[in-house]
Amino acid sequence: MSEAPTPTMQSLLKSAHDGDTAAQIELARLYLDGTVTGQEDLAVGEYWIKKAADQGNGEAQYLLGSMYYNGTRFKKNLEKAAQYIMKAALQEHGEAQFMLGLMYENGMGVKRDMKMAVTLMKMAAQKGHASALFSIGMLFELGAMHPEDHVRALACYRIAAKAGNVVARSYYKKLNKIMSAAQIALSDSIGSVDEILYHI
Repeated sequence: MSEAPTPTMQSLLKSAHDGDTAAQIELARLYLDGTVTGQEDLAVGEYWIKKAADQGNGEAQYLLGSMYYNGTRFKKNLEKAAQYIMKAALQEHGEAQFMLGLMYENGMGVKRDMKMAVTLMKMAAQKGHASALFSIGMLFELGAMHPEDHVRALACYRIAAKAGNVVARSYYKKLNKIMSAAQIALSDSIGSVDEILYHI
């Protein structure tokens, strides 16, 4: 016999039923984590996160899309993932913009489009997304969108590393070793993300 909902749970359920998207997201988390029934309830969790996403909550759209993308909670579905992540990206959700950029870069759930990938990564990087800036650095280094540009690649790695991206730090050290002192000095003179991305 299941226990009666606690007053806190009753309040959360009422808010969720009344259309409060924050309550719907929290309720989804509780069901997906197994907090409510003692075991994961994926169907109810999906119901609530989808309810919030379909009401236009950007965080819910991103979370739902990520779950479809990773296949960790729900069956992997890249098309559904792209659909929800795109909705979140259109609401200026930085993580969604970066993730959608990766999907366009690799043709996952969407048609491969490097121009769109770079545009989305640029938008995320301008919000301070370190992984997006690191990815742009790789594109500069490899010449994937322009001729190779080690100066701007190094600047991307430096700023991304300062923002906490550990992989960017190792790429910075590796690229730094093969560049001239003049190139490094020029790269060091680039002090902001906007300066790096200005010509993209």
